[in-house]
Amino acid sequence: MKSNLCKKGIVLGIILLFMVVGIVPTMSCDGRSITEVVNYEMCFNKNNDILSNLRVGDILFCDVKPIWLKLLDLHNNKGFSNDHCAFYIGKNRFIEANDYSLFGNVLDGVQFTPMWFFRCWATNITCGTVTNASRYQKDQAFQFILDQYTEPYQYGWPGFDDYMSWHCNPSIDNPESPYYYPDDPYLNCWFCSEIIWGGYLHQGINIDATPNPSQDVDGEYYYFVSVDDIRNSENITLYPSVKM
Repeated sequence: MKSNLCKKGIVLGIILLFMVVGIVPTMSCDGRSITEVVNYEMCFNKNNDILSNLRVGDILFCDVKPIWLKLLDLHNNKGFSNDHCAFYIGKNRFIEANDYSLFGNVLDGVQFTPMWFFRCWATNITCGTVTNASRYQKDQAFQFILDQYTEPYQYGWPGFDDYMSWHCNPSIDNPESPYYYPDDPYLNCWFCSEIIWGGYLHQGINIDATPNPSQDVDGEYYYFVSVDDIRNSENITLYPSVKM
């Protein structure tokens, strides 16, 4: 038992070390600040065949590699490329809500992540674009997500051992909105698909394939936006050539 825990700690420690080293360059793009990147959609690596089709505002979808599921005893969803999603910000970099922490809150929450790190743990990677979003709307969706930078990660929906109350609240402050939950104790916590959905919902674009259903849990109504919901949305067009 102790041996297995030690092995997990060493492996995660090495990954976290490389992650920390890789995060620093993600804070800029060719010398530009993240705020400037919001207004510079063509900031991406043209020499990378895999990501050459992507633009700021596109979405990465992926699964967790089986080796990590087994080693870390992680939960995964049935289906293809639907365990996780992240928002592309250019230069092979993404902003995402995730929890890479081993001890405390290190690398937990909304953070910048380079593509090379996804390749360390992800498989079945594919990407898509929000078809009906203008460049301005994509930039503003990025700005919304960027405003949540460093906010904590929020775990899944009912059925998860570590489930927390999840309304999929994108900080909508309109009392008439079905997504208005001012008393949600996890208002400033984000699930991976929730924060991307919220970013586009603020631009008047709902990328939830099932926007109407709700589920009564403990006497309350909860709205869910899963990775599958976004990937299967009629507003999302997948890039068939961007898959690995």
